[in-house]
Amino acid sequence: MFQTEPCTASVADTDTGSATTPTGVVEFHAPSGHGFALRARCTLSEGSCQVTYAGEGGPLGLQTITATYEGDSTHAGSFTTQQVILTAPIGPGPTPRCRVPNVKRVRLAVAKTFLKERGCSVGRIDRAFSRRFRKGQVISAKPGPGKQLRWHAKVELLVSKGKRHARP
Repeated sequence: MFQTEPCTASVADTDTGSATTPTGVVEFHAPSGHGFALRARCTLSEGSCQVTYAGEGGPLGLQTITATYEGDSTHAGSFTTQQVILTAPIGPGPTPRCRVPNVKRVRLAVAKTFLKERGCSVGRIDRAFSRRFRKGQVISAKPGPGKQLRWHAKVELLVSKGKRHARP
């Protein structure tokens, strides 16, 4: 998890005559595309606006952020660049969790993959006959779908043995 930082743009009218407050849009851009969803835009209010830079997913270290003012009917466009240093926080981040997926009617092998992808482990696997579920399909999971558990918590599965056939 990376720290988020506000990026503020202030646009001023430097005309020595009758100054007016600039209006319009400022676009922020990090050339690597990281931190913003490629680009972030904000609309000036009383000459300034702000976006949040997350820095997530990008390389750590020195990054360049460019703010571009598009201009308005009385003010020319302009741009500026600012260098920032991205660091990762030291210490524990958010605790990873197991979020139990809905594996009902899914084949056992696929259910195991889904559980692993969501940070869960496969616990005890019981089998039962069923007229509604084909052989190998998951009938139920305990705890059920949507539950959040500790990382790698075990999820028990009940898997169908198919229909019970009458013995001759």
